[in-house]
Amino acid sequence: LRKEIPTQDTLNPIRRYFRSRINYSNEQVKLFRKEYWPAFSLFSVFQTRGSGFNANYATDQTSFSQSYLEGIAPARQNYLIGTGVTWNLTTIARSSKKVSAQKLISEGLQEEYKATDLELRTRENAANARLEYAMQNYLEAPKQVAAAAQAFLQRTTLYNNGLTDLTDVTTALYVLNRAETDRDIAYNNVWQALLMKAAATGDFDMFLNEF
Repeated sequence: LRKEIPTQDTLNPIRRYFRSRINYSNEQVKLFRKEYWPAFSLFSVFQTRGSGFNANYATDQTSFSQSYLEGIAPARQNYLIGTGVTWNLTTIARSSKKVSAQKLISEGLQEEYKATDLELRTRENAANARLEYAMQNYLEAPKQVAAAAQAFLQRTTLYNNGLTDLTDVTTALYVLNRAETDRDIAYNNVWQALLMKAAATGDFDMFLNEF
């Protein structure tokens, strides 16, 4: 484990979810407001046709072609370009009500986001406090084990030289075992606190990167 406490503050997925709902609702408001304005349209028509009759057919009844290809060849074209405007004034009142209703939905989502954000911040603060306390114990535990091991070695040396009794040795061994147990518990508490912080922030990489 690294000795420093992770301080990365990423955006929790729960926050991203609620923010996306707020953004969607705000976009709906913009969409409903566009219904206030008229709708413009642009259209065009192009037409062409062929004819097997020549221009002097009225005076010369034989002035035409019997060829199919000459008859369908485009000879005259017509086109039309125009614009249109549609503005239903009755939709303004309906759209205004839709905008007002959607604004209320956005405000409700904002309040829901604030409540969720407060809850997540409370969890993050609790996780940070627990992790800090666990790290302090984690850093102190090896010192306690070293001190207990040194005391056990001294008692064993004194016992081997007849300067103390077995009770002192047994007591020193108990203290050493207790210090080692506390060290293991401290290590486990750090992992639990780190997992708690990862869950609170929504960033599980800070936990997985320790492996």
